[in-house]
Amino acid sequence: MKKRYVLALFTLFLANACSTKLPQTPLVTDALYNYKAMLNNSNVQEYAPRDSFEAQQLYERLKKSKNKNEAEHLATLLNKKVEIAKTSAKIFKYKQKLLEIENKRVKEELKEKKEELKKLKEVKEIDPEVKMAKNGLKFIMDDSFFKKDGFELLVNSVGTINKIADFLKKHPNRDVLIEGYMDNAKNSSFNIYLSLKRANMVADALKAQGINQDRIRVKAYGEAKPIASNMDEEGRAKNRRVEITILNTQ
Repeated sequence: MKKRYVLALFTLFLANACSTKLPQTPLVTDALYNYKAMLNNSNVQEYAPRDSFEAQQLYERLKKSKNKNEAEHLATLLNKKVEIAKTSAKIFKYKQKLLEIENKRVKEELKEKKEELKKLKEVKEIDPEVKMAKNGLKFIMDDSFFKKDGFELLVNSVGTINKIADFLKKHPNRDVLIEGYMDNAKNSSFNIYLSLKRANMVADALKAQGINQDRIRVKAYGEAKPIASNMDEEGRAKNRRVEITILNTQ
């Protein structure tokens, strides 16, 4: 009878041992909460799937823990893995963002290069001496294109005027700005007068080639905005000029 009683107690002990529940310590509870929060974090599932899977394996082991020491050890590992997963997701997402920014920058640079190439083709189309300015394509007709101390265009201007007119006809969405300048050898009133007359002379030549008045803007600056020194004849000759700018499309 006594032996049967002892055997029954031992059997009951084994049954209780086998059905031992997961120890609910603060560390274990915290680990379980963090793991479940991680499962609801879409960034972790998308950007750190490997770490998420490893956390799941630790979670399964933790649920099967038989004693407090083992459970808390696994809970510690699970907490660390959850933090690693969250950090990995943040890093990956940050790298993705940087990649998007870099791709956008590259696209912008390619766009700029295409625009520059387009302008270079336009320069070649008009004249090798045309320069790319901030507001468009610029050609400088220096003093040699005009009658000395006058405003009449000389024969050597015909080729340039024709090229500019042809370009404007091919690009009807582009306007042209004509600006007259002089040196400081004469008085300001005369300089404004002559720089305006020269600019208008170029405008009239373009209109004669079929360019609509509405596409032509004329300005006169006299001796203002010199591009060279007025201390010698070479510099003054450079300052006596008409700048023709085919404006960028607005």
